Amino acid sequence: MTRLVHERWGGGPAPTGRGEVVLERVARRHGWSVEPLPVSGATSYTTAAWRDRFGGPLGWTLLTGHVAAVSTREPEFGLPPTFHLTSNGPLHDALSADGQLTLPDAGWLTGDLTPGELAALLTGPAGGGWEAYSVRYWRPRTRAEVLFNHWD
Repeated sequence: MTRLVHERWGGGPAPTGRGEVVLERVARRHGWSVEPLPVSGATSYTTAAWRDRFGGPLGWTLLTGHVAAVSTREPEFGLPPTFHLTSNGPLHDALSADGQLTLPDAGWLTGDLTPGELAALLTGPAGGGWEAYSVRYWRPRTRAEVLFNHWD
């Protein structure tokens, strides 16, 4: 799925851990705090809670590699997962301005997979075929369900 993100939104594979470094840098630059949340089960992403300099909530980030999304509420685990993604607000704007993460549009992420995208996922070599197997088994509807999942 990250290949499809890069085809649409640019960027490419990044060294492991680079995304977390970007989150820390953006938080320091703005005087905010970012706190990783505990991983729940086998997830393909990490979640972090953001607070402004006065302790007020700014939002949450979902991060897989260096592909990120901003959520207005803490992610809810379940099948299918529930997403509250946004493409605006101070947190999204700050991450976007930094320019180091790929931040696909929330509408695109929560949109249904196209037949072409589904075909690419089912025939792609990602994870030695694990992604194709998982897509067949879990039957995700949206791009966000593929990127930010609990089956990895």
